[in-house]
Amino acid sequence: MSDNHSAPLFSIVIPAYNAQRFLPLTLESIFRQTVQDFEIVVVNDGSTDGTLEMLQGITDPRMRVITRENGGECVARNHGLREARGKYISFLDSDDVWLPNHLEQALSFLEAHPDIAWFSSTMKTVKDIAPEDIQPADCSKERLRAVNWYLEGVAHTLPSTVTVHREVIQRYPHLFAEGYKMFGDNIGWCQLAKAYPMVGLSDTPTVLYRYWQGNASTTHNVSPHGVRSEAVKMALAKHAEFYRESDCPVEAKLYYRHFALGNWWGCISSAFLPEEWQEDVAARRDVAGNAATLWMRLWASVNKISLCAMRWGVRMRKQSVERKMKRLAKASRIHFN
Repeated sequence: MSDNHSAPLFSIVIPAYNAQRFLPLTLESIFRQTVQDFEIVVVNDGSTDGTLEMLQGITDPRMRVITRENGGECVARNHGLREARGKYISFLDSDDVWLPNHLEQALSFLEAHPDIAWFSSTMKTVKDIAPEDIQPADCSKERLRAVNWYLEGVAHTLPSTVTVHREVIQRYPHLFAEGYKMFGDNIGWCQLAKAYPMVGLSDTPTVLYRYWQGNASTTHNVSPHGVRSEAVKMALAKHAEFYRESDCPVEAKLYYRHFALGNWWGCISSAFLPEEWQEDVAARRDVAGNAATLWMRLWASVNKISLCAMRWGVRMRKQSVERKMKRLAKASRIHFN
């Protein structure tokens, strides 16, 4: 490993598992950056396809490949984080793509505002990405601001959009929650934001986020409305743990509460009996008998009334929390242009 005098400006950490299909274009988007002072740390997380062989065919000395047993995306990302040597650490998923001025945008903001520890670009969700799509983003009308992560930033920070000062993020060698199929990055940002609540944001997209059948967002429901998925349950439990900490910020408590209420809303909505169920009851009337049919219809109506009342109550509480979050967000927001 080189000494600190030759450390790059950026370390780009990429966890890769069976990424042979999309990783070449991801890497091409890095090599086409307007800022070329970087290293790429690819953590091959026990891939069983041709990922490793493809990586071994790349001779650029700025890329390091670390191969480990499969441990999951967060384990791989943490491994790369610990290996990173750059002044700034940027994360990129193996199926996403950066536009050529992504690093330039992050560098410009972080150098101009050294008191802000991290920065997030904006993403554009796409299904397919071609090499010709990798064109510089138009930043002529870019709006830059700093926001409280819990109140506003959470909606904008995916791993592929975030750049952080290395001296800050390496205080958290296991930042990304290991063992989580989803929300591992969210749990990490929750911890980082506790010490560094303000995150820089740009409204100019420099990340192309690939939405396809095999990525985490389609495999698991990433929304807090994701009803009873195991991923959401784990996130709710971790949020509750953070909430109970004696030094949990007010802004964080509001975010955790809003997340939990959103999940309740989803659970209640999914509990409603489908409309066709009533038709099914009516169709069985002759066989089931009038008494049974009336009984079922009665309790179906009670079910609907009860769930409507529950959902109304949750909605009122959720809207109250949202109003508080908006007031605090407006008060804490800093505009730079």
